[in-house]
Amino acid sequence: MSSSAHKIKIRKQHLIACRRAHARLEKFYQRWQQLSQKLTEVDEARNQLFSQQNQSFLQQFQAFRLRLEQEDISMLPNEIDTLKRRIERFTQNIQEEIPLLQAALLEEQAEEARKRYHRSKNLAILTELLQDKLPTRHSLNHDTDLQSILFHQLSEQADKEQSHLTEEQSALLSSLLAEQHADSPQAWQVPIAPAPKTGVHSGPMYEQIDTMIIRLGILDNQRDLSPYQSQYQTVLSLKDEVQKQLSADSLVLELATQIRQEQQLQDLRTQLAVAIAELESLEDEEAVTIAREADSIVQKGSLIEISTGLEQVNDAITRIEQRIISAERRHVVLEGLRGLGYQVNENSVNAWLADGQVVISHPSTPDYGLELGAGGEESARFQVRTVAFSEDRDTARDRDVDAIWCHQHHQLQENLAKAGAELTIDRALPPGSGKMKVRERVDAARQQRVVNHNKTRVLKG
Repeated sequence: MSSSAHKIKIRKQHLIACRRAHARLEKFYQRWQQLSQKLTEVDEARNQLFSQQNQSFLQQFQAFRLRLEQEDISMLPNEIDTLKRRIERFTQNIQEEIPLLQAALLEEQAEEARKRYHRSKNLAILTELLQDKLPTRHSLNHDTDLQSILFHQLSEQADKEQSHLTEEQSALLSSLLAEQHADSPQAWQVPIAPAPKTGVHSGPMYEQIDTMIIRLGILDNQRDLSPYQSQYQTVLSLKDEVQKQLSADSLVLELATQIRQEQQLQDLRTQLAVAIAELESLEDEEAVTIAREADSIVQKGSLIEISTGLEQVNDAITRIEQRIISAERRHVVLEGLRGLGYQVNENSVNAWLADGQVVISHPSTPDYGLELGAGGEESARFQVRTVAFSEDRDTARDRDVDAIWCHQHHQLQENLAKAGAELTIDRALPPGSGKMKVRERVDAARQQRVVNHNKTRVLKG
C-alpha cells in the first residue's frame, strides 16, 4: 500500500465507558440506600424488605467493582462491554425505583409533620381549656419529652374535670388519648368543634394546601414558609365564597409550582453529583480540578448554578475523554509500530497530537518512512502513507517499500489484536500508485520543538 486510511478501536475506550457506567451506578446506589434507610426509620414494616434488597444490591455492586479493580487489565473489549451492559441494566433498575422511594418518603414525612403539628395544636387548645388547674406552666414546642409531660398533666387533670367538659372538649381528649396509646395516623382529625357549613377548614382543597405547605418545607428546610402560611390564613378569612375559592386555587397553583421547581432542583443536584463521579473516573488531573470546583455547589447552588455546573461538567467529560482516548489511540499504534522495528521516540505521540502528523522510519529502509496523519482529535481514524526522505534516490525501490508496508500492516493488525485493539482499513491504494511524497527527515529534537511551539500557541491563544 502506498496510502491507506484506517480505523482503530482500543481497549481503553471500552474500559473508560465501563468505569463511567460504574461511577454512575455508585452514586445512584448511594442515593437508593439513603432513601431506603430514611423510609425504614419512619416505617418499621420496611425493615426486612430493605435488608433483603440492600443485601442483594450490595452483592451485585461489590461484584462489579471487584471485577473492574482486579480484572480490568485482563478483560477483553467484548468482556468489558458485557460488564458495562450489566452495570447499566442494574443502574436502570435502581433509577426506576428512586422516584418511587422519593414519593413514598415525602408522603411519610409529610404525614409525620402533619401529625406533629396537629398534636401540638390540640395540646395547645386543651392546655388553654385547663390552664388554671395545671400544676406548672410550660411553653409548648415540638419537643417530644416536654409534650409527653404536658400530656400526662393534662390527662390527669382532665380525668378530674371530665364531668365539666363539653362534648367537643371530650372528643379532643379522646383523640389525644387514642393518639398517645395507638399513634393513630387519623387521630388528629377528630373534630374539636362542628365543621363550618362552608367546609372552609375541612374541605379537600384546604387539606391539600396544608399538605403542600408541609411538603415544600420538607423539600427545602431552609425556606421561609411564612408567606404561604400568611396567604393561607388570608384565604380562610375571606367571606366571599367565590373569591375564597379563586384565592385557594391560586395558592395551590403557586405551591405546586414551587414544589415542582424544588423537586427539579433536587433531581439536578443528583445529576450533577453523578456527572462529577463520571468525571473523576477518568483519573485525569484536569478532570479532578473541574470536579472539585463543581462539587462545591452540589448542595448549596441555585437552580441556575447547578444547571450551568452540570453543563460544564458534561462538556468536560466529553472533551477530556476524547483527549485521553485520542492520545491512547496514537500511543497504541506507535507502540505497535515500535514492535515491528520502527524508530519511535518519547515525543512521537505528542508531536502527532500537536502537529496532526508524525513521520517515523525503519532501520531496514533508512531512506524511507511512514507518515501518520490524524483524522481529527475526536476521530478513531488515521491515515498512513509511505514517504521518501530525498528526491535523490533510486525511485525503483518505491514500489518495494509500499509492498513492505503492506506486509507489515498485517503484522501490526495481529499484534494490536493481542493487546485488545482492533485495526481495520477503510480504504487503500495499491503499491506504486502515484508519485511518492518526499518529506524532510524529522529527528527527536525537531519533534520536541514542534510540541513546545504548539503548547505555547495554545497558552497564548
